[in-house]
Amino acid sequence: MVENYSFFNLLVSGITCSGNTLKSIMTNWYVFNSDIIFYNNPKFIVLGFSLLGFLGLLVYQFFRIKAKIGNFIEKKKEAETAGREYQLYILFFGIAVIVIEIINEIFKIRPKSLLVVNVSIGFSVLVAYVITDKVKWLRDKIQYIFIFCFFIYISYVCYNIVFLAEDVVPIIVFLISFFFSYNILKPIKIYWFFVALVFIFLFSTVTFQLIPLKS
Repeated sequence: MVENYSFFNLLVSGITCSGNTLKSIMTNWYVFNSDIIFYNNPKFIVLGFSLLGFLGLLVYQFFRIKAKIGNFIEKKKEAETAGREYQLYILFFGIAVIVIEIINEIFKIRPKSLLVVNVSIGFSVLVAYVITDKVKWLRDKIQYIFIFCFFIYISYVCYNIVFLAEDVVPIIVFLISFFFSYNILKPIKIYWFFVALVFIFLFSTVTFQLIPLKS
């Protein structure tokens, strides 16, 4: 009887110790920090639901346009199929800008918030997506519209790289954009033009010391 009672006490002590350890870990974990946790900050609640909403919209529109592309491949010309593909690029571009900036704002990745500016850019691109979806003439020019938006946004990113030297996000966006540019910039001469501009930008930043370099 005494042995069973001792075992019971040992078991309870072990469970209590494990519970206290888990509580300590969860309390000290940064997600439960009072400055970050959603239910302590109405702004983060709105941003969190906005993030989920835009992700849901992206998934829905992706499959919707993908289905249309499949129908165009079977029934219509290759040019119209490419138009639908670029329409998907514009949709993804607009939502990605908004989603990424919401994530940056929630986790305080940027030293200086650019939430308003980048969300405005994202919404502008989404407005362009809606208009091109409704107006056939613009839909026929969708490739050029996307390329124009892409170059404008890259110029904005380069501006942030130069004037927001402590912010690492523009550099990451720049690298990702350069990586995917081969697949989205067509015809190929536009891609090589973009590559030339990238090297001119990099050469200029080093030559004129536009970005402080670590020795």
